[in-house]
Formats: sequence, structure tokens, C-alpha cells
Amino acid sequence: MGLLRPQGTVVGNSATSYLSTMTVEQEIQELRAILAERDAQLAERDTQLKAVRLEAEELRARLAAAEDGAVRLERELAKLRRELAGPRSERLDPNRIIPPEPPGAEPTSDTAMGEPGATTGAEEKTEEERKEEAKKAGKRKLNWKNRTKNRRRDISEMDELDTVVHVSPVTDRLCPCGCGAPAVTIGEDVSWRIERIPARLVRHKIVQEKVAFPGHGKVSDDPATIVTAPPPVAYALPKAMCGNQLLAEIVVDKYADHLPAYRQSDRFAREGIDLPRSTLVDWLMEFAELLRPIVKWLADQVRGGGWLRADAGGMPVLDSAKTKGSAHHGHIWAWGNYDTVIFQYTDNKRAETVAALFEGFKGVVVIDGATDFNLLEKADGIVRAGCWAHARRKFYEALPYDAKRSLRALGAIRQLFLAERVVLAAPLDQRLALREELCRPILNGIRAWVDEELPRAVPRQPMHGALQYLDNQWPRLEVFLSQAEIACHNNA
Repeated sequence: MGLLRPQGTVVGNSATSYLSTMTVEQEIQELRAILAERDAQLAERDTQLKAVRLEAEELRARLAAAEDGAVRLERELAKLRRELAGPRSERLDPNRIIPPEPPGAEPTSDTAMGEPGATTGAEEKTEEERKEEAKKAGKRKLNWKNRTKNRRRDISEMDELDTVVHVSPVTDRLCPCGCGAPAVTIGEDVSWRIERIPARLVRHKIVQEKVAFPGHGKVSDDPATIVTAPPPVAYALPKAMCGNQLLAEIVVDKYADHLPAYRQSDRFAREGIDLPRSTLVDWLMEFAELLRPIVKWLADQVRGGGWLRADAGGMPVLDSAKTKGSAHHGHIWAWGNYDTVIFQYTDNKRAETVAALFEGFKGVVVIDGATDFNLLEKADGIVRAGCWAHARRKFYEALPYDAKRSLRALGAIRQLFLAERVVLAAPLDQRLALREELCRPILNGIRAWVDEELPRAVPRQPMHGALQYLDNQWPRLEVFLSQAEIACHNNA
């Protein structure tokens, strides 16, 4: 701004210039008011700008959260698709993972965790040699399949089957040319077929004789005694209309061949017998009650051992007492040892429910890292061991997002599993020494790798979750080194 001159001031060569004091003060006040107004406008703009920036940051955060949510949903969808329709096996191409190092070898920084592509000098092969070997292996497999497919099993050697002979004689015993020469048997063509005689329902009439002793009252004041003969067969369900063989068939079809009761009912209807699904379900439930003492005895035997392994899977259950109009999320348990497996259902997976399953057990339990089992771990006399198969699954699921580190982890765990095959094949008293020799170096390499990679991993990503799982579960994952009876995983 230029110099402002108050009105009425004359400027000239001969005139005397003067400035009124009151006029200058007024102009200064006006200028200060203008500056204050502009400062207020700038402050308001700064406030608006800060609000816009905060809103932009909030939108960026919401966008990042939405993108993270979309990625997580895509991962969960891919996982569900694989569980529902994809292959359940988690096997990898062995060519993508290096073979295990010799027992006792010190792990190096490059190969201790199974760096992809690292091989020993004895196993180095050219690409052409590997392709040629794969081609030959494919041909051998194809030829074996063809031989198996074309080879017909000799039915005449199945002596365990009943034999029904069908003879087809030549009925016209005169020469077809009309000369009248009689036929002479010179041999026969024999062929075999397997036929099935359909199961058929029959009815059994149970007659139990009843006798009375009319002369009994002559020597006693009691009325005549009546005695009924016992049934000729001891039936599993005395009050039901089914015999033992029919009941056994229904149970086997339901639980061994997974044939639901409503399909069995439809099959009986085709044979002309009306057996509603409700009737079949009642029989199955009564039969299950007969087995309850046996299951309890088996469970007590398993709990009486020094170790067991357990796992649970969720399943939808229609239970009106829990939820109406929708399925309740129940859990089916499988737990036991090498000889016996107990299947048990619970409507929840709370800590107290889990503790009740293993009430009275003292020893080592091999189980995954879910927090539902923390209360079990705090019980007196129970040692909780981790499962390396569950730890491996975390890296398998992270494979599409971080292939390099996932393959290194999967390669090292593969080395551990191969070493465990040698250990479990050895006598019980030799396993701990073998694990110190074969498994301990592999675990040391994995531990060092986790300590190195965990700080670098991006939080809330699959690889970070896999590494964090190993870090959190590490004391439990080392228990198998000091327990000869258990395996390092729950795959069986």
C-alpha cells in the first residue's frame, strides 16, 4: 500500500504540509481493523483447511480399512472355497522345497529354513535331465495304469463266494445240414460273472409257550402258577419291531456308509415296508444308549494313559433349545491315543466344557493353539503340547501372499516331519536321543528365522499371523522333544 494522505491536505512548492494528528490515528485504527478482519479470515480458512485435512485423513483411514477388509474377505472366501470344493491336501511340489540336510549338520543362514532352489552338489541336475526323468516317470505311471485297467480279475479264483452253476445244453442234437448225424460233445465254453441276490425282508414269528400248574393249589394256598418260556433270541431292542440283523444293517448304513435315515426309509418303501424316518431315528438313539457303557469304558481307558491328542471341528446343529429358526454351531471332538479314538459332541467350546472332557486325565495332551484350551493347560498334572501341523497350515495359507518366506517355512517343517518319521519308527527308549540329534537343529534354525523375520512382517497380514503363531506357541511346540510317546503333530 502507498502512503495515504488525509483529505484536505494541500501539497505544493509554496504550501506548508501538515498532518492532523487525529486524522492519522483514525487511519491507523482503520488499517488495524482491516488487518484484524483479514487475520480472522485467515484463521477461519486455517480452521477450515484443518477440518478438510482431518476429513481427508479420516477418509483415507476408512478407505484403508475397507481395502484391508476386502482383502481379508477375499482370503476367507478363498479358504472356504478350498475347504468346500478344493483339495484338502496341503502337499506341495517337492521340487519347490529343498531336501532335508544331513542329520547333525549345522544350519546356515541361507539354507537352514529351506531357501527355495538351494541344493547340494550331489543333487544338482540340469533342467533337461529333470524333464527327461519326469517324462519317463509319467510313462511308467501311465503304463501301470493301463495294465491295471485292462487286467481282468479271475473270478474263478474267488472261492469265498457261493457258486451257482447255469448249464446251457445244445437242444438240437442233429446236424443242421439235414444229414441226420447225431451231435457229440467235444468240450464247453466256461465264463464267469458276479451276480447279486438282493436283500429281502422276512418276518419272524416268535412263539413263546406258556404253561400252568393246575395242581399247584392242592398243596399250597397260592393260585396256579403260570410260566412263559423266554424268547428264542435275545433282541437288542426288546420292545421294537426290528430284529437284530435289521438293526445292525440300519446302523452300518447310517454310520459306516453315511446313508441318512430318510433315504433308508425311501429304500424300505420301495420294498413295500413302511418304516418312517422317525422310527429309524428312535431305533438308532436306543441302540446308541446300549453302547454308552462301552464308550465310557473306552474313554476311561484313554484318560488313564499318560498322553492323548485331541482336535475339534465345528458343525451346524439344529437345536431349538439354542437358536430358533437357524442352525446352532456345535462341535464334534476326536480325542484318544494310537489305539482308540473317542468322538464326542459338545454344544460349545468354552474352557469349562473342554476341561470336563478330560476330567481326571494326567499327562501330555497334543492340541492346537486355540485359547479355548488355556484352562486345560492350567489344570494340575496336564502338560500341553503344540501341533506342528496347525503351525504349518498358517504358512500354507500365506503362500499366495508371501511365497518366498512361506516356502522357507514349509521347507523347514518338511525337514522336521521327515526327521519325525525316523524317530517314530525307532523304539521308545531311543526317541529322545534321536530327536536331539535330528529335530533340535531344525528347531533352532526355525527359532532364529522367526526372531529375524517377525519384526519385519507387516501386521494383519497372513505372514505376520503365521510368524506370530509360531512365536506365541513356541514353548508348546518344543514339548515333543522331551516326551517320547507323542508325535510333533496331530495329523493322524
